[in-house]
Amino acid sequence: MIKTFENCSPEYQITIVCFFIFLTLLCMILVIYEGTGKRQRKMLLPDSVLLIVIFLITAVLCVWQWAFYEEDSMILFKIPYVILIVIGIGVFLYVGLKIFGIYKYRKSCLRENAVQESLDNLPSGIVFLMGTECLN
Repeated sequence: MIKTFENCSPEYQITIVCFFIFLTLLCMILVIYEGTGKRQRKMLLPDSVLLIVIFLITAVLCVWQWAFYEEDSMILFKIPYVILIVIGIGVFLYVGLKIFGIYKYRKSCLRENAVQESLDNLPSGIVFLMGTECLN
């Protein structure tokens, strides 16, 4: 029999809640990172919705011990905890890949001081040579 979130041990419950708190922080970083960029603004709305959904799941899981003592309190607690872990891992991979992609894109873009950095990296002297056939 697969255990639901409400029936699993307190260690599993705390682990799942901490994992979803970490996911909420990652989603916040993603939304902030996308909001400051110019290229990825079109993905800001779906990722903001993902942040809200993960935040609500985290909030409901956090208040489980204090607010919901009835038998038929919330449908979220009837979900097997394995499904919650799979959802969390899927969101973690999605957010991680998005943050890595944005980081890689921003690292390869030119910055405002790129010309100055290029000139600083040039050798100190530039030599122009003429071929020997031009001298004859």
